[in-house]
Amino acid sequence: MRWARRRHYTTPQSYLDLIELYKGLLKAQRSATGDARERLLNGLAKLGETNEQVEQMRGELSALQPVIHEKSQARPSLSPLSRAQHRPGPRSARRCSVQAAAAMQAEVVRDQAGAETVRANVAREEAAVAQTAAEAKALAEDAKADLAQALPALQAAIDSLSALNKGAGNLPQDPASACSAPWQQPAELFKALAQEM
Repeated sequence: MRWARRRHYTTPQSYLDLIELYKGLLKAQRSATGDARERLLNGLAKLGETNEQVEQMRGELSALQPVIHEKSQARPSLSPLSRAQHRPGPRSARRCSVQAAAAMQAEVVRDQAGAETVRANVAREEAAVAQTAAEAKALAEDAKADLAQALPALQAAIDSLSALNKGAGNLPQDPASACSAPWQQPAELFKALAQEM
């Protein structure tokens, strides 16, 4: 910290606190990523169901196309006078079914366009989730590497302190426990050191 003109030391406890904080952040990020993944999978399932329905409707429409074409060819052409005199009957019902088929085909095309839009959005979300997962994995590996590098240095510091203070039987040999009890009571440690000298 140059602006404060003092040295900044990282103690083993603060480093372990940093690792615990990182673990908490990683857990929260994994949870958020898992939720996003579930939403993505649900969206893909809905898209699959929609595509199946669209394909089924297309099949029905293509099966009706020859019948519609045949009926439209078999219908006699009506003159304007006969059209005015024409009473609604079975032929007008057929005309309605042709119009309904055309409307159904237009609806299928609209649904397919909407499904393509949703598919593109899902693909973008999937790419973002994969990128976030890769970043989280890289951070986890970096933290593990830092921890692996710091533990031997901590063990070396404990060993050198033990060598300086031969009578300090209360110093731990395990680096993981070195950050707990002995360093919480520095006054007692200094008294023990002063008595041995």
